[in-house]
Amino acid sequence: MAENLLSSKKISQANEISFRKLLSKIPDLIFQVNFSESGEIYFPFFNKAVISYFELTQEEIRNFDLITILSKKVHPDDYPILFSYLTSNLDKENLVVEFRAILPQKGLRWFKIVAHVEQKDNNYQLFGRLTDISKRKEQEKIQSTNFNLITDQNSRLLNFAHIVSHNLRSHACNFKMLLELANDESDDISLKELLTHLTTSSNALSQTIDHLKELVDIQTSVIHKKENLNLNLFLDQTIDILAEEIKKNKVKINKNIPKNYCLSYNPSYLESILLNFTTNAIKYSHPDRIPEINYNLEKIADNYVLSIADNGLGIDLERHGQKLFGMYKTFHNNANARGIGLFITKNQIEAMGGKVEVESTTNIGTTFKIYFSNEI
Repeated sequence: MAENLLSSKKISQANEISFRKLLSKIPDLIFQVNFSESGEIYFPFFNKAVISYFELTQEEIRNFDLITILSKKVHPDDYPILFSYLTSNLDKENLVVEFRAILPQKGLRWFKIVAHVEQKDNNYQLFGRLTDISKRKEQEKIQSTNFNLITDQNSRLLNFAHIVSHNLRSHACNFKMLLELANDESDDISLKELLTHLTTSSNALSQTIDHLKELVDIQTSVIHKKENLNLNLFLDQTIDILAEEIKKNKVKINKNIPKNYCLSYNPSYLESILLNFTTNAIKYSHPDRIPEINYNLEKIADNYVLSIADNGLGIDLERHGQKLFGMYKTFHNNANARGIGLFITKNQIEAMGGKVEVESTTNIGTTFKIYFSNEI
């Protein structure tokens, strides 16, 4: 019986050796990881496809050291997540996880691990297969970008439809009322006065159409001309253009922008954006203090953000926040306010792939934050 048992073990060992030889030759990325009771983690096996694909060195192959290999190959942001996932889910029968690896020749690649876990006493064996899913991830990224683009375009279209419906209806109702009054009026002086009102309404309609056309031009242009622009130089030009207003109102200007910072942007849009926010800061300055405008550039996550802060009248965002960037929306009793500047400016910023945020407190001041897209 002992001879039979010994013979059986030899057959089993021979089968394991044959199986490993087979695994070493197949193109799939196959590996085994052992987690011992004492806390040791090591690779007892990975096939030639893993060695080739992950560009493993002879030293890494000799040591079969999982920690060293993971720390060198796995993206630093994904390494702790991957390691934690593998070590904390050994009580499960099957594991599935995705991660990024940085390889010397292939660059950044996405991988998916599908593995089976076996437990022997307090030791665990993990048998798995690696699949390069980089193409799938790239397609997902493209689909996500397209989905966001379509969602954004639908939102813009709906917003534009509301604007057209509201503003043109207002003009149409005004024309209808004036014409009805004219039809019922026989007095020449009254008719002349109604004609004056009709002329005013006609001019207002023409202006609205011009504004809507400008909005359409911004939102439907597939390619917005971009140039490499120095932000400091453009800001200096804005200050020069408004020099008389700045001098007249004794405005204090503070700049904290790196001299050589450049961005890829449409020059007309950048000039318009800086002029609009700076003009508003002057226009809505507080009467009881010297106006002050602070320009500051900082990096937040992957974007550079330009803050334009003033110490002016401020805006009650609880009341007006939802309408702040609306067309023909004004929030102070300023005779020169038309309510078109912020509306156009927001659309220009978004057309360049960025966004704008606002922080404001009544009688304290307002800060506009312009997020520049990191796309070049």
